[in-house]
Amino acid sequence: MNDDVIITCALTGAGDTVGKSEHVPVTPEQIAA
Repeated sequence: MNDDVIITCALTGAGDTVGKSEHVPVTPEQIAA
């Protein structure tokens, strides 16, 4: 039995969200804020 777990997360969305809104964080600093 394999007990490994992988969790992924798309914090800023999975697509072209920056093209839809200028308020989407892009840089690591913006994402952390």
